[in-house]
Amino acid sequence: MREHFFQLVAMFLEGGLSGLTGFDSPARFRYIRYTMIGFFRMVFFAIAAYLIYKFVKFVLAPLAGSQTPPRAEGRSGVMVKDEVCKTYLPREDAIRETVGGVDQYFCSEACRAKYLAGRKSGSENAGRPAP
Repeated sequence: MREHFFQLVAMFLEGGLSGLTGFDSPARFRYIRYTMIGFFRMVFFAIAAYLIYKFVKFVLAPLAGSQTPPRAEGRSGVMVKDEVCKTYLPREDAIRETVGGVDQYFCSEACRAKYLAGRKSGSENAGRPAP
């Protein structure tokens, strides 16, 4: 098949059938000619389809917006741990309480109250659930 392709290319470049083997009959020549035309037509349509795809993608890209959502304003992405229930949550959503000069973060008012009640009673595991 590869030899026929190169022979056909040489034929088009030379402008005739002289010296080429395999092109003895006009029927065989027509078959190869139509095969080559079909091949080049397929390549042409593939390139045209690719260019149309790229054009449509370029035109529609501004309508789709960015692929990654923008980071919310005021969000640092820092997670803090609630010492009562051991839950991690964003620092912006946590309830902050300064106890003994140290910032403590809580997921809810209930955990905060539990922690403060445990500190008042003087227990070592203030507000922490039993293991």
